[in-house]
Amino acid sequence: MTTILLVFSDAVAGREAEYDEWYEHTHLPELLALPGFIAAQRWVRGEPAAQGFPVPAQGNLAIYELEGDGEKALAAMMEAVGAGEVHMSDAIDLTTISMWRFGEHGARQVAP
Repeated sequence: MTTILLVFSDAVAGREAEYDEWYEHTHLPELLALPGFIAAQRWVRGEPAAQGFPVPAQGNLAIYELEGDGEKALAAMMEAVGAGEVHMSDAIDLTTISMWRFGEHGARQVAP
């Protein structure tokens, strides 16, 4: 079983380059060094895929792949944050962060 953690966020206005640098070269490597984190990738919001659907408030998304139900990874993350081993940047707008955990529900299907 694999779990994904979706983290939506934005940079503080005018500090996008600093946010990107921190996310790519500090934050992702620190989290991927923790037990239970398998992979991570960042995404940026594009144009709506279909008209009439709500647009997410945040423009940035990080998707983390976690082992099992993700409990071990999330516990390791909280411990590392508390111990100062995961460094946050003041270039991230903390008021925009939203985190969601999703577990597998059905088999992965691939186009022929």
